[in-house]
Amino acid sequence: MLNDPLEVALCNGENREHSLKKGMELALGDYFKNIKGPIVIKPNLLSAKTKLASTHPYAIEAVMSYIRKWYDGKLYIAEGSHVASLVFKEYRLYDLAKKYNAECFCIDTDEENWVEFNTISLNGIMHKARVSKLVATSQLKISLTIPKTHANVGISLSLKNMVGCVHPDDRKLIHGLGPDVSKEVMNKHRRRIYDLDNKVGKITAQVRGIIINKFPKLCSKQYEDSVKEEAITINKNIVNLSQVVSPDISIIDGFIGMEGEGPWHGNPVKIGTAIVSRNFLAADIVACKLMGFDESYLGYKKFLQSENVHKINFDSIKLLGDELKGNQYSFKAHSNFNKLKHNIEN
Repeated sequence: MLNDPLEVALCNGENREHSLKKGMELALGDYFKNIKGPIVIKPNLLSAKTKLASTHPYAIEAVMSYIRKWYDGKLYIAEGSHVASLVFKEYRLYDLAKKYNAECFCIDTDEENWVEFNTISLNGIMHKARVSKLVATSQLKISLTIPKTHANVGISLSLKNMVGCVHPDDRKLIHGLGPDVSKEVMNKHRRRIYDLDNKVGKITAQVRGIIINKFPKLCSKQYEDSVKEEAITINKNIVNLSQVVSPDISIIDGFIGMEGEGPWHGNPVKIGTAIVSRNFLAADIVACKLMGFDESYLGYKKFLQSENVHKINFDSIKLLGDELKGNQYSFKAHSNFNKLKHNIEN
């Protein structure tokens, strides 16, 4: 949470489990000892086929193993992507949950009760959206994700990961596509990726990104405007969501990250580093730096209302474990990213 200490464990390791364990020991210690529960682990499980897009099962097991050293209460692995049950099966997470006396929870199909929060549309109109009550009311919410670039917000880290807790019918509201938005505008945003396809033929996301980077004039003004509008709106709504389900603990498994055309079609970057913190903003700032981006690229920070936010920057964060110097990478940005950075800041 934002009021928790500005301490972030940054730990390198010869394998994923080692760096995560080291990070949890430094940042959390025996923190779970006094937790009554329930505890919800929210991984990022986007695809059963594109494994690079999802949290690795070894990372999930490392976190569960550490928790069970201190805590024997209710423990959930909760995911709301439309393929959650398929990923649970493909990654053998049902077996893993059984091993640690936990439960896999498909938010899309298992949740029966929801908590409302406010979203804002592209037109500036407020609408109610729903988020999982299991996640919202749990004593401890853990965001367990990977560092990756993102088409809509530039970078996807621990707070962005919590969007997967929103009711499936309401996720379009996060993008600002409320009932007040015309079908014409809605289709412009939903189908903007085809703007370029119509000019050069059907292409892959990777090829589209290369073309946009090298020949930006191929993209229409409509494309650029939709990127700008949606980026700002999503970041505002991520902040609205954080009032209900912000992570109590952020764990970013940077053993392998994703660059380029994320969050689905990017390329792997081997980092070998884990980030752990009880302050989600501090964790995301350090992850930005690790990826080689300035912390200003973290678009949602601008819209946080906490009185302490303006004081939180990289220099105010105490690093535990390894130094950032010598561990920074230069992730290739998403082809939209420069537009997003410019338009979020202005």
